Amino acid sequence: METQQTRKRTPSATRRNVLLGMAAGVGVSAAMLSTVKAQEKSAPSASGPILFKRTAETERYYKTLK
Repeated sequence: METQQTRKRTPSATRRNVLLGMAAGVGVSAAMLSTVKAQEKSAPSASGPILFKRTAETERYYKTLK
């Protein structure tokens, strides 16, 4: 019969698993940062193409909001 005193306690997370988890986290964060930087480079600048044009009616509307 096994009691709590004679049972050998096994750690829930080994040192190797903790280090692997940290390395995976660093890799994921580096991948996310690289995609964000790539998106910033590909974003159109202020002098890019005009996607829409405001009409006189919308200009009057936005002036009333101020």
